[in-house]
Amino acid sequence: MSTVSQVVDSDAVLPRSVDDRTRAENLSIGDIRDLIPKECHVIDPVRSWRALGSALLRIALAELILTRVELTGGVNLLWQVPALAAAWLFAGWAFTGMFVIGHDCAHMAFSDRKWVNEVVGHLALAFEFTGFHNWRIWHNFHHAKTQLRGMDPDWAEKMMTRGEYETSPLGVKAHVRLGFGTPLGILVGFWVGMFRRTFMKTLAPQIPLSRGAPRELLFSSLFMVAACGALSVALVRLGGPWVLVKYYYIPAFIAAAHGAMLTYLHHTSPDALVFDREGWNPVRGQVVSTFNVRFPAICEAMWFDINIHLPHHLAPKIPWYNLKPAAEAIRAARPDLYIERQFSFGYLLACWKRPLIRPAPNESYYAMTEFNDS
Repeated sequence: MSTVSQVVDSDAVLPRSVDDRTRAENLSIGDIRDLIPKECHVIDPVRSWRALGSALLRIALAELILTRVELTGGVNLLWQVPALAAAWLFAGWAFTGMFVIGHDCAHMAFSDRKWVNEVVGHLALAFEFTGFHNWRIWHNFHHAKTQLRGMDPDWAEKMMTRGEYETSPLGVKAHVRLGFGTPLGILVGFWVGMFRRTFMKTLAPQIPLSRGAPRELLFSSLFMVAACGALSVALVRLGGPWVLVKYYYIPAFIAAAHGAMLTYLHHTSPDALVFDREGWNPVRGQVVSTFNVRFPAICEAMWFDINIHLPHHLAPKIPWYNLKPAAEAIRAARPDLYIERQFSFGYLLACWKRPLIRPAPNESYYAMTEFNDS
């Protein structure tokens, strides 16, 4: 059985040590948010629109590259297949970047004008199978209840102990075992979430809806269906089903898998903590349970630094281009509260090995545990 120390650097800041420190000093979320310089909260319209233009150019470049790679058969497949896979990966990263632009819009971090955020957000997200208001309401609730068991819809909602797992119906067991303990969660997690966000009132009843929310959800859902449907029909008419799959569906699927992976890793590690309602508070959700996960520089650039996640949870309206300065300010002022991990497939595998939770002795939280732990 592997230990946490085998997959987390020995000098890394641990969630439990951050929890101990924040409780000992009685720190509030405002105390830690105040470490971020005021200028990091300022929206720069030029940088926002430049980012949107960059995202569009990257998608255009990815599609152009895809036009240059055709599968002709024979010995040429030896280079065509890997070339096509690489082109699809680049296209998926470009789609992921566009999603992050829409994500900023949902936090009203793209523009100071609400209507601009809503227009750009609808256009950025709809073609990626996401209704803007559906995402905004769901994602803001995730921010409000981060890592709160039974509530946080991004995955803490269904986390369970071994005893709860063993007494659960087979379908629930499969959800936990496959969704949290294998790559399947990343491959299908976005699509399950999309379906639940589309029918949020029924499938995510813990999320409170305002009086006007059902109308907003319906509009965004219909806009998403119209956008995806129109693009799909246009591509089929242009070149048939293969064109639709090659230029749209596969890049969108890759982007969805990356988005699910990032969402998972932002709050998951082999040493992560999980909380019940009685033990949860904003500091435990936004600081103790939120990690920066570093990737190669090209990935971070393509994804507009969304992996720099701690400042995002402290102040969601910080635009993406100020996340790194905000993170460095927190690290400089309080390195003992700053959790950052380096991505590796070994690290991801270690997370998958611990899909269950167990009560920590003499503590008001749960720790991650393996299926075969006693």
